[in-house]
Amino acid sequence: MPGSMNIFYLFSYYTVYLNKFRNKCPYFVHKTRYSVIMVARVMLSRVFILLLIIFFSAGCVRDPFRVNLAGIECDITVKELGSEIFETPPPELGAKADSLITRYGRALTTYSTVLGLGDPLDERWKSSFILFATDLQNLTLWDEVKQVWPSVRPLEEELEGAFRHYLYYFPESSVP
Repeated sequence: MPGSMNIFYLFSYYTVYLNKFRNKCPYFVHKTRYSVIMVARVMLSRVFILLLIIFFSAGCVRDPFRVNLAGIECDITVKELGSEIFETPPPELGAKADSLITRYGRALTTYSTVLGLGDPLDERWKSSFILFATDLQNLTLWDEVKQVWPSVRPLEEELEGAFRHYLYYFPESSVP
C-alpha cells in the first residue's frame, strides 16, 4: 500500500496548494468568471447584430410591381348578363332576348355558343334561350352563384387595379 499513500498524498497536497493560491489571489477567480461572461455577451451581441443586418437587408427589397398608379384613371363596369337572364320573369324573356342581342353583341354570341344554344341571329335561338333561362337546375345554380358573389363590386375593383397596371406599363394602349 505504499503506492496508494503517494497518490493520496499528492492529491491532498494539490488541493492544499490550490486553496492557498485561491486565498492569495481571489481576483483571479473573479476575473476568469467575468471574462467568460464577457465572451458570452460579445458572442450574443454579434449574433444579434448579424440578425439585424439580415432582417433589414431582406426588408429593403423593392417590389417591382408596386408602382404609383395615382394618376392613371380606369373605370371598369361589369355587365351582369347572368342577372339579366335569370332575374327576368319568364313571360318577359322573349322581349328581353332581343334587347340582350343589341346590348351584348359578340359576348352574347360567344356565351350562347359555349352553352350550346346556337347563334343569337338564328330564329330557333329565342326558344332555346327561354328554355335555358327557365330550367330549374340553372335557376338553382344561379341562386348558389349569388350566395357566393352577391355583388360584383370587388371584382370590378380588382379589374380596375389590373387595367391601371396595364395602362402604366403600356400607356399608348387602350383598355379592351
